[in-house]
Amino acid sequence: MEMKMNIVAFNGSPRRKGNALLPIVATRLAVVKQVTMTEEELSILYDKLELPAHRVKEDYQHNQALLKRCYEAGKELGR
Repeated sequence: MEMKMNIVAFNGSPRRKGNALLPIVATRLAVVKQVTMTEEELSILYDKLELPAHRVKEDYQHNQALLKRCYEAGKELGR
């Protein structure tokens, strides 16, 4: 399952002129707040959903990177 979110950044900062589109792609999302779950919580969820356990670590790291990118994009928008 793949969910794509697009964030349009309207930022008039000197470093960026005009509008910018920042695509954010999150995969295998099945429940609310899954992207913020700990690795242990993901492991329990994947077991319940019968998803491969070997994906937990990779997906957790991907989610953390996604959250960091979103945070950084939000900081940039606030300038």
